[in-house]
Amino acid sequence: MFSSFDCAVKGVRGGKEDPANAIIAGFLTGGTLAFRSGPKPMLVSAIGCGLLLGVFEGVGALIGRVFARYNRPVAPLLPEQPQAAQPARSGPLSTLIAGGGGGARGGQAPSAAPA
Repeated sequence: MFSSFDCAVKGVRGGKEDPANAIIAGFLTGGTLAFRSGPKPMLVSAIGCGLLLGVFEGVGALIGRVFARYNRPVAPLLPEQPQAAQPARSGPLSTLIAGGGGGARGGQAPSAAPA
């Protein structure tokens, strides 16, 4: 019976899905179950069931918030980026620094750097 009222309330409210649906459905269910007892017991039962569902929804929302703190998405660690290569040097000393031309070797061609 509660599920029927819950779906009906959701349809009347335009498909909105929130805790108010369950509270209203609990109110209607409590009132319907006490219908044969008369108007006063029906109202008391409706209010009692509405309050009970309100407590359930409130506790559920509170627990959801508490546990949501521990379930936050964490960004993956990125691998370290290699340092940018130093810009190529130009000028008369660049051939000496690179190990070629002139210098103590007497004009030998630059040797290939090991890979």
